[in-house]
Amino acid sequence: MSSFHVVIRATPNIQLPTRVIALADRAIEAYVVPPELQAMPLGVSFEEAAEQLETFSRMFFEPDGSFVWVSSSDEELAWQVDGNLYDRDGSLVAIDVKGTCSPTHLAQLFDVFRTAGRELMIEVVRDAIFIRERNFLDLLRTEAD
Repeated sequence: MSSFHVVIRATPNIQLPTRVIALADRAIEAYVVPPELQAMPLGVSFEEAAEQLETFSRMFFEPDGSFVWVSSSDEELAWQVDGNLYDRDGSLVAIDVKGTCSPTHLAQLFDVFRTAGRELMIEVVRDAIFIRERNFLDLLRTEAD
């Protein structure tokens, strides 16, 4: 399992320019996102996300929006994800997430913050880039192999 530090964001409802970059020895299409579009509302409220997160086994959610999700003691590889929810005007605008876990667990977490039919945009903090959710999960799967 690879470690990661990302910020989950809404993909703006406009066509964004892209550029191809090298990430983990792969060519990845990255969005070029103007600052004013980097904190678009996700369409999921803080309360809705909190309610869903609290249903996850071994999820510890605090009223301030911070959370920790850990593996069970019987899993072969231990993992942990730490995060924090950020909202504005009734909607989440960013979720800061870091740790290590399988792409399957991370996809489950991503589903909490998605509105119907909308792909998330992932900001890879270390590389200061914005990529499609599926591209980020594919990178994690590749690194796990």
